[in-house]
Amino acid sequence: MRVLFISEYFPPFSQGGGERSAEKLVKAIQKKGVECSVLTSNKIYQVKDWKRHFYFPYYSIINLWKLHKDYDVIHCLNSTSIYTVLLKPIIKKPFVIHINSYVTLCPKGTLIYKDQTKRSECDIKCSLYNNIDCCSHSSWVGIKDVKHISKIYAFLLWIRYRFHIYLLHRFDKIIAISKKVKDVLEHNELDSEVIYYGA
Repeated sequence: MRVLFISEYFPPFSQGGGERSAEKLVKAIQKKGVECSVLTSNKIYQVKDWKRHFYFPYYSIINLWKLHKDYDVIHCLNSTSIYTVLLKPIIKKPFVIHINSYVTLCPKGTLIYKDQTKRSECDIKCSLYNNIDCCSHSSWVGIKDVKHISKIYAFLLWIRYRFHIYLLHRFDKIIAISKKVKDVLEHNELDSEVIYYGA
């Protein structure tokens, strides 16, 4: 079996723990005799987040189309690789995604509501209305402190979130990195299995 992993960053180029965890996962699967390759960006792009979130999905879709015939399974890592599942009806390969953060599962990308501690996790059923309310009481979006989140920006975040959930429903298998992530997936009516990286 040949597996193509898709991750925006991968060691030695890393933005955080997610990339190092991905490396452990790939090495663990290789030890089981599975042939693994990683489709990733060839350097860390020092661009603003909104540009980066447009660039890598486009890059990964184009290159997956070129490479898919050489692989049996497509395994996506992190939120920016989620868009490659749009090719599934055409290339007809199993698609797996490993969810290792809340970015994909929350309009703000944090799952934190009032931000005073930046640690308490949100347990509110997310809707368009309470998302706008949440953002208006927040100074924290993704990894950035912001002074003001407009209703238009909150609406765009909501659209992105709903599209992410739609795409997740198209995967053949969803793997959660923790029980908490599994719970949030179930909150969004998505079945998953908990497998820790490198296990």
